[in-house]
Parts: sequence; C-alpha cells; structure tokens
Amino acid sequence: MGSWDCIVDIEGQRGFFQILLNLFEHQKMLQCHLYNNKPKISISNNATAVRAITLLLKYDLVQEKKKEGCNAKYYQLTSKGKDCARLCMELHDLLSND
Repeated sequence: MGSWDCIVDIEGQRGFFQILLNLFEHQKMLQCHLYNNKPKISISNNATAVRAITLLLKYDLVQEKKKEGCNAKYYQLTSKGKDCARLCMELHDLLSND
C-alpha cells in the first residue's frame, strides 16, 4: 500500500477538508473567504487557512491565481482536487447514512 505520509500530513490540519469541499462547491474563492466564513468554514484565522492551503498546494489539489494590480489571491481546485473532493463527499455520505 505504500507510505501513509500524505494521510498523516493532512489529518491533523484543521480546515483542509473544509476548504477542499468549499472550493468544490464554489469553483473559485478569494483567500479571505477561506477563513472566518461561517457556517461553511469554521476556521477563525488566516494562519490556519494558510497552513491548509499550503498542504492543498503541496498535493496539487488547488492552484493559486493572483489578480493583476492587487494582492488578491484566488484558489480553485485542480482536476486532482476535484477527484479528491468527490471521494470526500462519498465518504461523508457513507458515514452519515444509517
């Protein structure tokens, strides 16, 4: 089965799956909407969101786009990220069905 390093890497990072699934739902989001955006995302600070985004980038699940002329950063899922989000939704459905 190989190394579990990637699972160990992400399992302790708060917001990883919340951001992944919100990007799946909304296609593209500004970084500032990836935290303190209740009820969808329970991350309350930028540093936590940045750590989660860093891991999403590391595993090629999101791509970052910068808007010309300002500091705004947008994130959207890669095709690999969309596949991962679909699997997460399947897991959610499996676990929430009685």
